[in-house]
Amino acid sequence: STEASGLDAANRPSSHRDEANATVLGWQTAVVALWVVGAVCTMGLGVCSYGTLLYTLKRARPAGASHQAQWRLLLREERVRARIPLLVHPCLGPALCRLPNGYVVVVPELIWSQFSSEQRRSILKHELAHYQRGDVWTSLIARLLASPHWYNPLAWWAVRKFEEGGEWACDEQLLADPRQVPPFANALLALVEPHVNRVCTTSARGSSLSIRLRRLLTLQAQEDSLMKRGLLLAIVACLFSAGL
Repeated sequence: STEASGLDAANRPSSHRDEANATVLGWQTAVVALWVVGAVCTMGLGVCSYGTLLYTLKRARPAGASHQAQWRLLLREERVRARIPLLVHPCLGPALCRLPNGYVVVVPELIWSQFSSEQRRSILKHELAHYQRGDVWTSLIARLLASPHWYNPLAWWAVRKFEEGGEWACDEQLLADPRQVPPFANALLALVEPHVNRVCTTSARGSSLSIRLRRLLTLQAQEDSLMKRGLLLAIVACLFSAGL
């Protein structure tokens, strides 16, 4: 009887340790499972968003002959040999889109017809800069890298800063000819008017529009410094989230 009691006392701590280890393992498994589900759902939302874009683009059609001629002339000037159709859509654009069969540039039909030739050219040059820089793919890579950190707001803030930097870089392509800046600024303002019905816009979106306009119209070195600091903070945020 005494020996049996001693064995029970000796086995009791071991049993408690096993229970504690099982509890810890259970929590770890639950956390990992939650992380995997979150990452998969985040990527799934991205796929659904792309599918929605493809479905929406079914309403797009080729732009008019004069607009097509202006677009082809710009492609020749920029020495772009790829075939990139110019489409008009009732509410989508302006945007550079990568479809399964290649790139297209989509512009909003109603307001596009109201733009001047200079405004249309400035918007098209901006979207073409996205193609030349490969922004569609770099943005995709940035979002894929952020997906495992779906729970970390700093990761998504860094992605937004990264894409914002891409918009600024494309804006700067217009500075080679300062005469393009006022038409582009006016077009941006027109695209964000409340009466403009659109699904998304690449050239004019987000709260950074006022900053973009100031940078284009004033060309102050201070703004360039702000952009560099913003990009640096984005890189630091990415490294921090990766470390976590």
